[in-house]
Amino acid sequence: MIKFDTVTLSEKNNDLFEICSWMQNMADNQQSLRFVNYYMEMPIVSQTSVVPDRNGTFIATLPEHHVKVIAKKHKTIITINPELSLMARCQSINPVSGEVVLSDFHYIALHDEQRANARVRLPKPVNVAIETGGVNMAGMLKNISIGGCHVNLFLRTLKPGTNVTVALKMFDPATQAILKIPAAAELVRTDATKMPVDCSFRFKQYSAMDDKLGMFVNKCQRDVLQNI
Repeated sequence: MIKFDTVTLSEKNNDLFEICSWMQNMADNQQSLRFVNYYMEMPIVSQTSVVPDRNGTFIATLPEHHVKVIAKKHKTIITINPELSLMARCQSINPVSGEVVLSDFHYIALHDEQRANARVRLPKPVNVAIETGGVNMAGMLKNISIGGCHVNLFLRTLKPGTNVTVALKMFDPATQAILKIPAAAELVRTDATKMPVDCSFRFKQYSAMDDKLGMFVNKCQRDVLQNI
């Protein structure tokens, strides 16, 4: 996750005329730009083109949920390539039309801080069961990605390296039934100094489960976005 207050200015020349010329060229060719913000550690990404406004400002029209996230910081990241991005101030925001007026551009260097998979931090913990060696343990799911999850457990018996099954459940609108997702995982980190115990699990990549895990993560993302 990129924290707006701690980004590193790029050594690239932050000549505003040069940046605006590049933005103008992107606008003239109607090329889409990639806008990135974060909400509860979850990346909010939109692709759209910009149009020139006046005095070195540009207008981007973004989805409603993205506009709501931008309104919290009045800043956004415009990615150019994996190593270089622009930080832009959102001078004004129209929540009805989705128009965001961008100004005060400067280059920032993005270090490889992002996780391999986008993590969704849940606004409220979700009950899950951790199964290992025929024993079921109740846990509270705190966050999840397609690559792993963070669970609070009320027992200190598990050690790093333990193979478990994280028993997830979700309502499936297609079948109008509860979909059970037994995700095989390995405990990679634990902090038993406090109760409940913080446990980090890495999912094992079984292709048969990927679609179901993806459905569960996507549902969590939708639930979070609905509460912005």
